[in-house]
This record gives sequence, structure tokens and C-alpha cells, in this order.
Amino acid sequence: MAKITIVRPYEWTNQQRSTQIYIDGERVGHVGIDQTAQFDMTPGKHKIELKQRWLSGGSKPLEVDLSDNKEITIKMRSFKYNWLVLLILFPFITSIYLTLTTTNSFMVKFMGGLLVLGLIYLVIYMLFLRTGFIKMEEV
Repeated sequence: MAKITIVRPYEWTNQQRSTQIYIDGERVGHVGIDQTAQFDMTPGKHKIELKQRWLSGGSKPLEVDLSDNKEITIKMRSFKYNWLVLLILFPFITSIYLTLTTTNSFMVKFMGGLLVLGLIYLVIYMLFLRTGFIKMEEV
């Protein structure tokens, strides 16, 4: 019988308790931190998705072919540079706030406004284009 194994290693950047597993659009189980989940499947093509409760985000669908009773292992990982985003944004936002509150120059306030618009774009991108922060790869 064909089998799908999903491995979720420990990552300090992804501490969500459990990740929901959907195969062919149907919820079949979940996998916790540093755990493995196995599912017996019928031979053929299947579509796998992983979802977390955080803003209903998750992975992009991965199509696998389990013909000939094939067994595959899929390793999931999160966006590996999210710590860098926080490291860059915190001093950046702090400096913009301090600059805008301590100056009377129109040009500085104008440029600060443009930077704030850029940050709003970044937040919208992170909120609405969130599918893909979980990556899946066959190992």
C-alpha cells in the first residue's frame, strides 16, 4: 500500500502547536512539533496541503504520485528568514517614529510618510499573501 510520511522537525521560528494535514482537500490529521505523521493512501496522484491556525495560512499544494505503491517522505519547514524581518523592522520603525515626532521639516515628514506606506505594504503582503510560509520538500 502507498504511504505518505510527513516529518516536522523542531524549529524555534515555528512554535504553532499543530499543523493540520489535508490530502485531496480532506483533513486527515495533524503533526505536532518534532513529530512524524504517516498515512496509508491509495495508489495514484494526491494533493497535499499543510495549514496552521495563524491567519489560516499554510503551504502551497504539493502534488505527489504514489503509483506502484510508492512510499514518500515529506519534510516541512517554515520561512527560514522570519527572524531577520523582525530584526530589521524593529529599529527601522523606531527610527521613523523618532524622526517624525522630533522634526518640523516637510521633506523629512514626506519621506517618513513614504516609508510608512512601504511598511503598510509589507504588512499587507504578510497578511494576505501568507500561503507559502510553510515549505514542503520530498526527501
